[in-house]
Amino acid sequence: MVSEQLRRDLDGIQEMLSRIYDEHDRICYPSIERLMLKLVWAIGKFSAAERKGDHPVERLCDTYAMWVATCQFFSYKVTDILALKYPGICLRCRRSEDCDCEGKNLGIDWLAVQEHIKTWTPPQTMSEWQAMFQRIYGRANAKRGYEFAVARLPEEESEVIEWILLLPVGDTTELKKELADLGARIFAIANILSINLEEAFLARYDGDCPVCEQTKCSCDP
Repeated sequence: MVSEQLRRDLDGIQEMLSRIYDEHDRICYPSIERLMLKLVWAIGKFSAAERKGDHPVERLCDTYAMWVATCQFFSYKVTDILALKYPGICLRCRRSEDCDCEGKNLGIDWLAVQEHIKTWTPPQTMSEWQAMFQRIYGRANAKRGYEFAVARLPEEESEVIEWILLLPVGDTTELKKELADLGARIFAIANILSINLEEAFLARYDGDCPVCEQTKCSCDP
């Protein structure tokens, strides 16, 4: 276990995961296709965790770590990814709390969104991002429920894969938005379960790999 003072901002957590896993992942998951298989595995383990009594909070943390690894593969900062699609308001109804877009055929007024972004300061810590998602989407997500939220994980992942399959000619902006949707879904599940994802994540990934307990992962893939 590492005794270092861990950064709690998303970029700092991404840097920690990069230090632990980049060397390991370059060897074990040299292609994005191999890495996506590991993400599919992580989502599958989480989806089955509650039914099997297999530590769903830990599995959700592992899914978040694999989502970060996918962003890291493309050298995307997770803060930039989330801010692109979730700038403190719902893009469609532009509400900063209690989004009520469901069932409404609303377009996006990009000029109004850009004006909002000029004065918006993105959250920094994982807890701040989680609180933002709860403020905007918490009521709607609670109404849909846990099973709906879990079912959306593979759906969001499939949309990421669709854009990855189009690379190198695909629209990378759309890929970033789909990655943002997958990350937002992880935060939504944490909110539905009343989990402080930041506390849970830093308890599990406390500066080293939770499996091999090394500061540079040496796990057999």
